[in-house]
Amino acid sequence: MSELPGLPSGEEIVEAMYREVSTEFGALVVYATAEEKGKSIELLYDQFYYANVVERVIKGKTLYVAVFPRLREGKYGVERPTNQKVEMIEGKVTLIPDPQGRPYFAWVNVFPGFVAEVDFR
Repeated sequence: MSELPGLPSGEEIVEAMYREVSTEFGALVVYATAEEKGKSIELLYDQFYYANVVERVIKGKTLYVAVFPRLREGKYGVERPTNQKVEMIEGKVTLIPDPQGRPYFAWVNVFPGFVAEVDFR
């Protein structure tokens, strides 16, 4: 959920881009950074889904979002686009943490008629 005052909600973003939130399916809004514009967000469920991070001006605010407007109910894995770095540490391949402390992956539950949100900013 967008917790910054004055920023549009996930529902407002979906409605601005797709006119409505389906009552039969759920939707997902993934917030990203300007540096991730044009990159793909990967969604894992029973198959892979992809959406590009796009720049949108909604209610006078510039946002970088990937929107999945029509998803079945379920628990989805969301992977943010990144130039992940790995190193060999003690003989194991190890993912180097993001310098800003942002996660690379999140789980989210999607329900019909609702907009779920993941914030990777």
